[in-house]
Amino acid sequence: MAFTQLNSNTTRVWVRLEWSPENLAERAWAALGFDNMQVRADLLRFKEFIETGRSGSDA
Repeated sequence: MAFTQLNSNTTRVWVRLEWSPENLAERAWAALGFDNMQVRADLLRFKEFIETGRSGSDA
């Protein structure tokens, strides 16, 4: 993961994830793009936490 400051209020987060699916279920999950969707969802929760100090599950 790397952070690049774009201006005083904006930072870009770069993520490179490498993994090798180990079984049929993981290969199917990856082939359908669910691994990428999970990473994106996790990064959006991270963004929310950094910007607000609260996670999406905080009530």
